[in-house]
Amino acid sequence: MDIKELYNIYQGNPEKFKKIVLYRNLLGSPISYNYKDSDLESLVQMIMSMDEKYETDFGFMMMELGLAYEAIYSNMKNNNAAREKTEFMNYPLDYQLRALISFFEDQHKLGIELNNIDGKKPITGIKHLVANVESEIYPGMRYSTSQNSENLIELIDYSIPYLYYYDSNFEKPCDNLTYERCLQCPDIMKFVHHSNFCELINGLWSLYIYKDYSVKLGKTDTDDDITVFVPNSNEASLIDFVAGIRREARRFQNSIDLLISNQNRIINGNKFIIRLAKKIKLDLWKSIFELELEVYLRCNLSANCTMKIIKQTDIFPAYLRQTLPYGELNDFLEVHEFLVTMSEIYSNILNHNWEEIEHDRFNYLCPVVDIDLLIKSFSRLYGKSLNTAAKLVEWFIYYPQRGKEGDLFSKPLVQISGKRVLFAPNLIRQINITRMLEQIMLDYKIKRAAIGDEYESYLRNKLSQSSLWNVYADKIEFKSSIGNTDFDVIALFDNHVVIIEIKHLVTPYDPKRYYEDRQEIKKAIKQLKLRKQVLLRDWALIRDITNGFLPPEPYPEERIIQLVCTNIDSFTSLEIDGIRIVDESVLIRFFSDNGQYVKIWSGSKIYKKEKIWENSQPTIDDFKRYIASPTAVKWYREVVKRKNITIPRYGEREYLGTVNYILDEDIVKFDRQI
Repeated sequence: MDIKELYNIYQGNPEKFKKIVLYRNLLGSPISYNYKDSDLESLVQMIMSMDEKYETDFGFMMMELGLAYEAIYSNMKNNNAAREKTEFMNYPLDYQLRALISFFEDQHKLGIELNNIDGKKPITGIKHLVANVESEIYPGMRYSTSQNSENLIELIDYSIPYLYYYDSNFEKPCDNLTYERCLQCPDIMKFVHHSNFCELINGLWSLYIYKDYSVKLGKTDTDDDITVFVPNSNEASLIDFVAGIRREARRFQNSIDLLISNQNRIINGNKFIIRLAKKIKLDLWKSIFELELEVYLRCNLSANCTMKIIKQTDIFPAYLRQTLPYGELNDFLEVHEFLVTMSEIYSNILNHNWEEIEHDRFNYLCPVVDIDLLIKSFSRLYGKSLNTAAKLVEWFIYYPQRGKEGDLFSKPLVQISGKRVLFAPNLIRQINITRMLEQIMLDYKIKRAAIGDEYESYLRNKLSQSSLWNVYADKIEFKSSIGNTDFDVIALFDNHVVIIEIKHLVTPYDPKRYYEDRQEIKKAIKQLKLRKQVLLRDWALIRDITNGFLPPEPYPEERIIQLVCTNIDSFTSLEIDGIRIVDESVLIRFFSDNGQYVKIWSGSKIYKKEKIWENSQPTIDDFKRYIASPTAVKWYREVVKRKNITIPRYGEREYLGTVNYILDEDIVKFDRQI
């Protein structure tokens, strides 16, 4: 594509020009293995060829693109070249995969030990997210044990396709390699080091494409040149970071009562596993896949209770009713339950024999298992046909040669050869259930419209249960003065009318999904603007359709409140074009009949509380103030810090920089009681 073609695109849509170029990959991708020096040189020459006939803003945009491409490509190229030179790259792919996942298993085990919770203290469920570990790579930076585990999984997830790209031969076994030899490989950590930088650079490029980042030139503390990627909206990035913390905290808070009520079953299941593990010889550990059903069910008590809790608190029921050619989404949860149970048993076998295997743990941290063994065991224990069991289990297998079909957060069984996978217990227990189910629905192209309709009905019903405002109980659909129109929610509150557009979105675990969700939010905002006009024009018609729900006299424009309400936290309190975005928990909490306080307590002790409205009844001013800064968001924002980070360079190129957010401390100091 030449400069004239790019200029034509700019003239057609100057505001979205950069996004169009990046999203459509019109200039190629600087992180692609196929991108070459000549591609960058062509871009530079194109930019240098511009003269005064091109608009100034177009020139600035092209120069920013050139700066971004040069910074990303040169740093990626140098780090790729460095890791290609490591001795680690000369080892068989079999060994490389096992070494990296063994490294994760070892580090995760250490993280669990570091993060042991004092059972005597009440907890908020986010301690493992607090950044309390000093970074060895970025001076002055800290990270959490949870973040360390996630970063390692992301690094391995990023590295596997790269390793397969250079060596696709699975048939070079390395069964004789030991963990000791793994550690003796002089530059395995050098490979991990440069892979970490490559993964960070890859992440920066995704942020630049999908999350509205800009590129600026600057200087480091040592007066070196640095190219910095920064969000155009710190507010949006901060809210998205807080959303991850809120998801974790809410998951814990929603499940704590159920965990307590089921604690005896969970404890009994764990005790039985410990006793069983002591009886199984280490070399015969695969016999766990041949357990009798009665024995398995006793081992399964903990995982089964946990799964029931997740279904009740963390999964929208409509998900579990979705059908596939060979079953329901619920069947995938059974595979997850099976894998978690087996990983718990195996972890206890390892713990019981740790002194024996400590110096040879390469062969035990993530042993090789035949896929057929997993399929037959699951089929027998859960009463599935072998054909159905095979299709269900296969979804959890990460096939390196297939590139980016899913990720290690939902597919923890890494293929090591044609019919064998790595069985990594800690990687299995890292499966994110919601992420897994959403990925399955995307993989099988399950239509989300029906789920969206059911979510609208669910939320409308929830909102209408409050006595603090008046919500019309049904969706309103009619032919208005501008055409076919519908209102998801119309409510009356404190002499105002509130119109709400409901959106059921996929949780954004990566920048691309965040971008796609944001586009849906923008559509909702556009719809709300039209519906406001319809409300102003067709007030009498809507009043008639709703059997007098609206007052006889129309409210003026300033007394119409517009909201987008979603099932996710990633946009909560953000304002776009004067319209606030909230999530269901925030909205439901304000209109809860349980009182005007948000509290954190343990037993009779209250550790943190805040009024969400001042008087005996909430007012519209309380509501506006609350949705602009919901308590659940504000408390976390107060303990989140923004940090500038510099990515160490390799070679003579400029440094790369960006911003990072960390949870600096828990939201509650439990030595202070109200």
